[in-house]
Amino acid sequence: MTDRPHLPVRLLRPVLDRAERLLRPAFAHTARLLRSACTIAARLLRSTFVFVARQLRSACAFVVRLLRSLFAFLARLLMRWATVIPACALLGAAAGATYGEMKPPQYSATSYVIAVPAEKSRSDPAMALGFAQAYGRVATQLAVLGEAQQTARVPAAKLRRSVRAETSPDAPMIAITAVSRRPARAADIANAVSGELTKQANKTKKATGITLTRLSRALEPTEPSSASPALTTLVGACAGGLLGGLALLVRPRRATPDGDTGRAQLPGPAAAVDLAQEVR
Repeated sequence: MTDRPHLPVRLLRPVLDRAERLLRPAFAHTARLLRSACTIAARLLRSTFVFVARQLRSACAFVVRLLRSLFAFLARLLMRWATVIPACALLGAAAGATYGEMKPPQYSATSYVIAVPAEKSRSDPAMALGFAQAYGRVATQLAVLGEAQQTARVPAAKLRRSVRAETSPDAPMIAITAVSRRPARAADIANAVSGELTKQANKTKKATGITLTRLSRALEPTEPSSASPALTTLVGACAGGLLGGLALLVRPRRATPDGDTGRAQLPGPAAAVDLAQEVR
């Protein structure tokens, strides 16, 4: 006895055959579309890689040309500096040495004065700091220098040029410094000004409640305070080299026969490739 197919299967077979005939062209069309899309994507990727590779090669070539031009410019500049800057430095050193030898040495002497509350005074010790600042400004005025010129035997105009007074922001102390070509004269000037300042300040101690006391006298200096010839020579050499370098940088360029100024020409970047042309 032979097996016969069931009735539902016999009824569905024509439907399945028809659906297969209808879907086969759709599957084939979809496969062709996918193959075309893959082909286009492959072409786009290849064109993109080619474009990027060309741009990288152009950028590397541009950087190489730029570095080569910069190195050539620096080499020419160093060749010029190799002769000009040492010559300017030697001239500056000679000028500094001459200045240091010809200028007479200056000596500085300092005398210190301190402000303290007067005896039997109710003044606040903090007030002494304020009065010290005020007396420091008065020390270089004509009222003090005019009296000190008799003791120092130096005109008041010269005293004003050679004396300076400095105060401390946290201590009621005044430093009176005198500068002179002779060590003994510098000490005499500083002591004369500090003594006259102390004398005039103590005349008003009853009104101010503050008295000035000389803390230390100025001693005769043993070494000059002005720059030594070695230092002036070094400064002159540095200044000469700097001026020589600046002169090389700012001097006008020489014109070439074709009208070019002789400046280093930097290469420009390579032209970009159109991506659309590569795709086509």
